[in-house]
Amino acid sequence: MAVLARGSPLRRLTLMVLLLCLFMEYIVEAAAEEAFVCLSDWRLGIMEHLYCAVWKQSGTPSGDGCRCTSQYEGRCCNVHKPQGTFNCDFELGLCGWRQAYDDNFDWSRRSGSTPSSNTGPNADHTTGISTSGTFNCDFELGLCGWRQAYDDNFDWSRRSGSTPSSNTGPNADHTTGSGYYIYIETSSVSSGSVARVISPLVTATSAKCVQFCYHMYGRNVNRLKVYIKTGSSLGNPVWTRTGAQGNQWNFGQVDIPAGISFNIVFEASRGSGYYGDISLDDISIVDNSSGQQDTGQQDTIIINYTSINLKLGLGLGLPLGILALAILVYVCKKKCG
Repeated sequence: MAVLARGSPLRRLTLMVLLLCLFMEYIVEAAAEEAFVCLSDWRLGIMEHLYCAVWKQSGTPSGDGCRCTSQYEGRCCNVHKPQGTFNCDFELGLCGWRQAYDDNFDWSRRSGSTPSSNTGPNADHTTGISTSGTFNCDFELGLCGWRQAYDDNFDWSRRSGSTPSSNTGPNADHTTGSGYYIYIETSSVSSGSVARVISPLVTATSAKCVQFCYHMYGRNVNRLKVYIKTGSSLGNPVWTRTGAQGNQWNFGQVDIPAGISFNIVFEASRGSGYYGDISLDDISIVDNSSGQQDTGQQDTIIINYTSINLKLGLGLGLPLGILALAILVYVCKKKCG
């Protein structure tokens, strides 16, 4: 078309509008990535810069897949929080709350039952379990209540970014893509060596489910096992994966029966070579109300179109694109009669 010839005003206008669209889409993407992270049952989908869109389990998803970061709140993670965190489950401390100075004594933070019998709760409300330490862990601030075992051959390591060896291990953590995870470094130990990491002691009054993300990538990846330890010995593993599982974070879960005290033990073993890093992230314990089992099959992918459409509506790229098209049509009518 003559109106789009090189150097024409319309051509320059079109390029400027397209550049503006790209710039605004970049701003929306950067804001979204800063405002939220995906929950453990979700992963980034087709419109990954706009929302956590893919449900990783079987069945119908409920709720949204995103968790607002510490500076944001609201349905779309687009509202800045006031200084200090108000919402608090007390898992990692007092959040933005503080002890008063004009009273007589302080509140205490505790897990499990209170010291006195016949008064107080038996467990917290968030997870309904009694623990000797913090169970849920994304490894951002350390190992939480988890500890290295003494009866193994080497320790798990905490790391951010990719592992030292190429062609094995993740490129980033699962929680935010810029945080921490734990892994076994296989380049300095012999074949068959095992490393174990142990949870705090947990007492569950109702059925629970332990969920976690694992990464097993490399041609020498050996085996990852999960044990529910209820006595002095490990017993038999209740969950096992062997060999490479793809260069991505995968989802795993283990069902816990009601009325037992237990430790969860993750055991990773070194294969025949050093391309065998195994990693863990985002370990949590939740109510087992769905009865879903981890069968080892491929994850069922369900696109959350409602969430995608909501975020698309908030983005400016699509409206600006429509505006640019309208401008083109209007100018063409003027130029071409």
